[in-house]
Amino acid sequence: GAFILIISFLGYCGAIKESRVLLTAYGIFLIIIFALQITLILLCTLYKSQADHHSKGFLKSTLSKYYTTGDNKDAVTLSWDLIMAQMSCCGVDGYEDFRTARLFVEKSSAEGLGRQVPESCCILTGDHLLLNPADPSCIISPTQSNSYLSTGCYTKFSFMVTENLNLVIGAVVVVAATQMLAIIFSFCLCRAVGQERDYYYKY
Repeated sequence: GAFILIISFLGYCGAIKESRVLLTAYGIFLIIIFALQITLILLCTLYKSQADHHSKGFLKSTLSKYYTTGDNKDAVTLSWDLIMAQMSCCGVDGYEDFRTARLFVEKSSAEGLGRQVPESCCILTGDHLLLNPADPSCIISPTQSNSYLSTGCYTKFSFMVTENLNLVIGAVVVVAATQMLAIIFSFCLCRAVGQERDYYYKY
């Protein structure tokens, strides 16, 4: 975010001050970002299975190391709760992921309720942000009828991307086209500034 802000500031200052140096720097940074994005897309396409493996491993590690329950939830727990509640899924691959979530297991044992899953894995009623299970016994005895215990968030997300592939491709094309236009305009403006200054010094 800060990097994008700095680059945008370069372009803004370059245009206002009619500085060829700043406009050139802005254009070069945009080219670098564009090249990195293309490289990332190609690498993800060529090494999809490895990318899937590492992505899933990272998500599982955040769940097993940081996910907890109770009143004092951290940012990771709140993020997971939001994802699971909104996407109607449970864990990375399913409810069994919570058996290896150390903090979750410790807090659940201290509760003494026999909790198996968090509220966000249950079928919710009302505002999903409030995490109110339609069946209060869901956290203790999750089933296919009262929870999403077998629906992993990774599989659900992959399915959503595949299902909306045309929209994803369209978004990527629009972003790439916008970046290309910004690169072209920055160098055109830089050239125009140079020609204007040459004319001024000549006459």
